[in-house]
Amino acid sequence: MRLVELLFLLSLIFTSSFFLNKNIVRISNLSKSVENKKSSVINNEFIYKSFINTCKGEMCGSKKGFSSLNEWQVSCRAMFDLDYISWGNADEFMVVNSEKEKLLYGKWFGKSINGEIYCRK
Repeated sequence: MRLVELLFLLSLIFTSSFFLNKNIVRISNLSKSVENKKSSVINNEFIYKSFINTCKGEMCGSKKGFSSLNEWQVSCRAMFDLDYISWGNADEFMVVNSEKEKLLYGKWFGKSINGEIYCRK
Protein backbone atom coordinates (compact mmCIF):
# COMPACT_ATOMS: atom_id res chain seq x y z
CA MET A 1 0.00 0.00 0.00
CA ARG A 2 2.84 2.37 0.83
CA LEU A 3 4.38 1.77 -2.59
CA VAL A 4 1.14 2.72 -4.37
CA GLU A 5 0.84 5.91 -2.32
CA LEU A 6 4.45 6.79 -3.03
CA LEU A 7 4.02 6.22 -6.78
CA PHE A 8 0.84 8.29 -6.77
CA LEU A 9 2.57 11.11 -4.90
CA LEU A 10 5.55 11.05 -7.28
CA SER A 11 3.30 11.10 -10.34
CA LEU A 12 1.33 13.99 -8.85
CA ILE A 13 4.52 15.96 -8.19
CA PHE A 14 5.84 15.24 -11.69
CA THR A 15 2.58 16.27 -13.35
CA SER A 16 2.20 19.44 -11.33
CA SER A 17 5.83 20.44 -11.93
CA PHE A 18 5.37 19.89 -15.67
CA PHE A 19 2.33 22.18 -15.81
CA LEU A 20 3.92 24.70 -13.47
CA ASN A 21 7.05 24.83 -15.63
CA LYS A 22 4.91 25.32 -18.75
CA ASN A 23 3.07 28.22 -17.09
CA ILE A 24 6.32 29.80 -15.93
CA VAL A 25 7.58 29.76 -19.53
CA ARG A 26 4.33 31.40 -20.69
CA ILE A 27 4.61 34.08 -18.01
CA SER A 28 8.24 34.69 -18.96
CA ASN A 29 7.32 35.08 -22.65
CA LEU A 30 4.45 37.40 -21.75
CA SER A 31 6.77 39.48 -19.58
CA LYS A 32 9.27 39.83 -22.45
CA SER A 33 6.47 40.84 -24.81
CA VAL A 34 5.23 43.49 -22.39
CA GLU A 35 8.75 44.90 -21.94
CA ASN A 36 9.28 45.06 -25.72
CA LYS A 37 5.95 46.85 -26.22
CA LYS A 38 6.70 49.25 -23.35
CA SER A 39 10.09 50.22 -24.77
CA SER A 40 8.55 50.61 -28.24
CA VAL A 41 5.93 53.03 -26.89
CA ILE A 42 8.55 55.00 -24.94
CA ASN A 43 10.83 55.22 -28.01
CA ASN A 44 7.97 56.34 -30.27
CA GLU A 45 6.93 58.94 -27.70
CA PHE A 46 10.45 60.37 -27.61
CA ILE A 47 10.61 60.58 -31.41
CA TYR A 48 7.16 62.25 -31.58
CA LYS A 49 7.88 64.81 -28.89
CA SER A 50 11.39 65.60 -30.07
CA PHE A 51 10.08 66.20 -33.61
CA ILE A 52 7.43 68.62 -32.36
CA ASN A 53 9.86 70.41 -30.05
CA THR A 54 12.43 70.69 -32.83
CA CYS A 55 9.81 72.06 -35.26
CA LYS A 56 8.72 74.65 -32.73
CA GLY A 57 12.31 75.46 -31.76
CA GLU A 58 11.96 74.41 -28.11
CA MET A 59 15.24 73.11 -26.74
CA CYS A 60 15.34 74.51 -23.21
CA GLY A 61 14.17 73.29 -19.83
CA SER A 62 12.19 70.08 -19.85
CA LYS A 63 11.56 70.26 -23.61
CA LYS A 64 13.61 67.78 -25.61
CA GLY A 65 14.33 69.06 -29.09
CA PHE A 66 17.24 69.21 -31.49
CA SER A 67 18.84 72.23 -33.14
CA SER A 68 17.58 71.13 -36.58
CA LEU A 69 15.43 68.45 -38.17
CA ASN A 70 18.53 67.03 -39.86
CA GLU A 71 20.06 66.53 -36.41
CA TRP A 72 16.76 64.95 -35.27
CA GLN A 73 16.90 62.55 -38.22
CA VAL A 74 20.52 61.47 -37.69
CA SER A 75 20.22 61.19 -33.90
CA CYS A 76 16.99 59.18 -33.89
CA ARG A 77 18.30 56.82 -36.58
CA ALA A 78 21.36 56.08 -34.45
CA MET A 79 19.57 55.95 -31.09
CA PHE A 80 16.75 53.60 -32.13
CA ASP A 81 18.44 51.64 -34.97
CA LEU A 82 15.81 52.75 -37.49
CA ASP A 83 15.75 51.38 -41.03
CA TYR A 84 14.24 54.61 -42.38
CA ILE A 85 13.63 58.10 -41.02
CA SER A 86 12.89 61.25 -42.93
CA TRP A 87 11.17 64.60 -42.68
CA GLY A 88 9.86 67.04 -45.23
CA ASN A 89 7.50 69.81 -46.17
CA ALA A 90 3.93 68.50 -46.01
CA ASP A 91 2.46 71.53 -47.82
CA GLU A 92 3.17 69.80 -51.13
CA PHE A 93 0.47 67.20 -50.57
CA MET A 94 -1.67 68.88 -47.89
CA VAL A 95 -2.47 72.37 -49.11
CA VAL A 96 -4.19 74.51 -46.49
CA ASN A 97 -4.35 78.08 -47.72
CA SER A 98 -5.81 79.48 -44.51
CA GLU A 99 -2.77 78.48 -42.46
CA LYS A 100 0.24 80.80 -42.55
CA GLU A 101 2.60 78.40 -40.78
CA LYS A 102 4.57 75.77 -42.65
CA LEU A 103 3.36 72.18 -42.22
CA LEU A 104 6.17 69.63 -41.71
CA TYR A 105 6.00 65.88 -41.37
CA GLY A 106 8.27 63.16 -40.09
CA LYS A 107 8.14 59.45 -40.84
CA TRP A 108 10.16 56.52 -39.54
CA PHE A 109 10.18 52.75 -39.27
CA GLY A 110 12.43 50.14 -37.80
CA LYS A 111 12.34 46.61 -36.44
CA SER A 112 10.09 47.38 -33.49
CA ILE A 113 8.78 50.92 -34.03
CA ASN A 114 7.22 53.01 -36.75
CA GLY A 115 5.30 56.23 -36.95
CA GLU A 116 4.38 59.40 -38.73
CA ILE A 117 3.79 62.89 -37.37
CA TYR A 118 2.79 66.33 -38.61
CA CYS A 119 3.63 69.67 -37.04
CA ARG A 120 3.09 73.35 -37.86
CA LYS A 121 6.20 75.51 -37.67
